[in-house]
Amino acid sequence: MALTMAAGLSGCSGAGDGPSASGTGGASESPSESPSLTPTVELPESTPSAEPASGPRLAVGEIRVNAPARWKQDYDTVVVDGAVGREGSLLLSVASTSGEQLSLRQAERYFWNRNKQPENYEAQDGVVMGNINAGYYTYGDSSIDAHVVTTWDAGYVVKVELRFYPRIPQDRQREIVESVIASYESA
Repeated sequence: MALTMAAGLSGCSGAGDGPSASGTGGASESPSESPSLTPTVELPESTPSAEPASGPRLAVGEIRVNAPARWKQDYDTVVVDGAVGREGSLLLSVASTSGEQLSLRQAERYFWNRNKQPENYEAQDGVVMGNINAGYYTYGDSSIDAHVVTTWDAGYVVKVELRFYPRIPQDRQREIVESVIASYESA
């Protein structure tokens, strides 16, 4: 499946949007809010795509992504799979929402520690992952550059997180992110 970069989804990432969510308990929603998987801005019709990653297949339940070629799977549980390579690491995290539909903002915040955004958080333009709108943000410090793509898909909140060593050029980091999320599939 091809990655579709979307301009204008940054409205899904404003601080204070949506209800609070716990990384261990799930999300709740106030009655006045209605969840939406549709962004407030339409996706562009002509967008770039990437070749899907061709390395080890990470699978958590019905959710799957490929790591880059030559990376090795190093973690395999019922909720998280991981892979490592010379450039960094990949984690696929999946949690059931027990049928509760989440907005893009709720999906983004779901795995945050105590509902607090990561230090040096920067909202990025949203993406389409497996024909589903997804949020995208970066964070980092002197030891890592992290790229995180989150969505809600068929009863699951999904997080694809890639962490790179800062010596890896930004354009190479972005290329790897695009190839990993281009490999996204769900049943």
